[in-house]
Order: sequence, then C-alpha cells, then structure tokens
Amino acid sequence: MRDSTPSSAPVSFRGRVRTTSLATLIAASLATGCAVAPSSAIAVAPYEHYARFDTTLYVGVAQRCADTAFGPVDEQLAYSLEADIRQPDDDVGLELGLYCSSDDGSENVPGIGRVSFDASMTELSVGARWRYAELWRHFRPYASAGVAFVSASYGADPALSNSREGSDWTLGPYVRAGLEYTFDANWSLSLDYRQVLFTDVVKSLSIDGTSTDANYSQIGLVLGYAF
Repeated sequence: MRDSTPSSAPVSFRGRVRTTSLATLIAASLATGCAVAPSSAIAVAPYEHYARFDTTLYVGVAQRCADTAFGPVDEQLAYSLEADIRQPDDDVGLELGLYCSSDDGSENVPGIGRVSFDASMTELSVGARWRYAELWRHFRPYASAGVAFVSASYGADPALSNSREGSDWTLGPYVRAGLEYTFDANWSLSLDYRQVLFTDVVKSLSIDGTSTDANYSQIGLVLGYAF
C-alpha cells in the first residue's frame, strides 16, 4: 500500500544543499579576499617612505657698501637670518632670507653746517641655493641667486634747520657665493659675498626728492646649524 503522507525529505535535502553551497561560497569569497589583500597592503607606510626635508638655519653679520646716494652712511653693518630647505642629498635647495642694515654719522656740509645722517635697509629674499660636495678638509663652496625685496629709509638732520627724511621700496635680483667649513654634522661657518643688482630697473628709490637705487655689495661671516 502506497503511503499517502507527503515526503519532506527532498525539500529538506534541497534546503541543505542550498545552505551548504551558500556557506561554501561565502567562505571561499573571504579566503579569496584575504589572498588578494594581505594585511601588509593596508599597513601604514614606514616613516622613511614619506618625503622629508633637511633644514639649515643661518645667522650672519656683514659689512655692506650701499649706493653712494646714501653717503655718508652708505657703509652699513648688516645682520641676517636665513634658511636653506632641501630634500636629502639634493644639490639645490630653497633659500629664504631676512636682512637688516643701518648706519648713522655726521659731517660738516658747506653752507649748512653740521648735519647728522642715518640710513637703514630691510630686505626679504627668496632664491635657489646650490651647494657643492665637500672639496677638501670639510670645505665646500656654494652659490645662490634669487629676488630681493628692499625697503630703504634715509634721514638728514641739520643742526640749524629742519630735518628731512624719506623711505621707499624696490625689487632686484641678487647673487651670492661663499665657502663653507663644516665643523661636524650640524655646525658650519661660511665666508660669504652677496650682491643686489639692478634695483633701479623695476623701480627706483625716491627718497626726499632724490632718485637712486638700493644696489649694494657685502662681505661677511655666516654661522649655520643643520637640523
């Protein structure tokens, strides 16, 4: 006699097949994903893989000879703060500079009498600095070129009349060269020559009715510290 009760075995069997296949598919997908994307692929890159820069700070003192229109205070004492920023082992880096100079004095002017003078210059510059490899016993040459923004002031104070003063600004290229001696991995001392040129090409200085330029040359000593 045939059993009329419906059999649920095929349904259960098919359900187990479908469940097993789905679990197997998920497990296989996870295993494949782990194989394609290992843990090292999502790890943070080591520090040395990031770009970094070497920075050297310089402080200097120099004797500056400005344009003769600044006489008798054209020989100014100049102080500087500079930074050299470059990637490791690069020959050329970015050079940033701040320079300040001043002088004062007095002299007898015919028909006027004793006159006191004072003058000052403040300069911001940006350029490229080329540094050569060590040549001999820690000595290495360098050279720079860039653009300088110069602000200049000049004043005259006669003893028997009213004082006169003025200020103005201008732009011009600069060039420099020097020889650096490195004491160790951090400290250095340089003999430095620097010149600002053609400042009257872009814009002449106009100070108290006198048109002049801000050209100068200077020679000095520069102390550096590399980070």
